[in-house]
Amino acid sequence: MSGYATITGRIIGPDGLGREGRVEFTPLTPYEGVEEEGRQVVVAHYAAARLTANGYLVDSSEERAFRLVAPESLPEDERNYRVTIDVPGAPGGRREYLTAIIANTTVDLTDIIAGRVVEDASSARVRPAGQGLLEAINPNDVVEVGNGLLAWKEGIDG
Repeated sequence: MSGYATITGRIIGPDGLGREGRVEFTPLTPYEGVEEEGRQVVVAHYAAARLTANGYLVDSSEERAFRLVAPESLPEDERNYRVTIDVPGAPGGRREYLTAIIANTTVDLTDIIAGRVVEDASSARVRPAGQGLLEAINPNDVVEVGNGLLAWKEGIDG
């Protein structure tokens, strides 16, 4: 059985300004059959979200959340998506991350970059900050990893 995960995030530069770009989500098992609303469908190819001029991850309707097909569970240490973050002009070019994305969760780009699996809504280390923004529950847990990307500090348990 599968469902959807919600992906959120924002990418900024060292100047605090957003960075435009693209984020691609490629299933590691292409052409996987899943169930959606009682019907069988095939998930093929990839899905892409856009990073606005302010750095927000948005879907094709400009919503600050991106819906992604995901299984209800995964075996421990299994990854199901390759996430490619492309911010034109960023030193080092495109960045790729292998991640586990599970249905009925909200996963932030910082979770993906940190390699953290969000297993349920209560395990998140972020909270709503209003106007569609999320903020770290403990800002001291966040570190800039370069090129405007933020990640959780090493050794933080989720």
